[in-house]
Amino acid sequence: LRVFPQATAGTLMHYDYDSETKTFSMDFISNSAIAAPTEIAVPRSIFPGGYQYSVTGATKWHAEIDDVTNSLKIFVNDSNAHVVVNLISK
Repeated sequence: LRVFPQATAGTLMHYDYDSETKTFSMDFISNSAIAAPTEIAVPRSIFPGGYQYSVTGATKWHAEIDDVTNSLKIFVNDSNAHVVVNLISK
């Protein structure tokens, strides 16, 4: 199992998951015309104690942790923002 972007509301530029340090990062160029969020699959077995996330590069955004689908959903309302998302274990 690994952490990975399931959907990107824009253009995915890069992502990386380091299984040794249990860190994930991705960056994308946002497209506010896409109503659906960027979704990152976050298997519970990877972060059994939970995780922290940060989102930079966008001024208008919010995030939701979906415990049913084990995903992090990020909604960005800025267009053409270079958004960087990082996840680390708690």
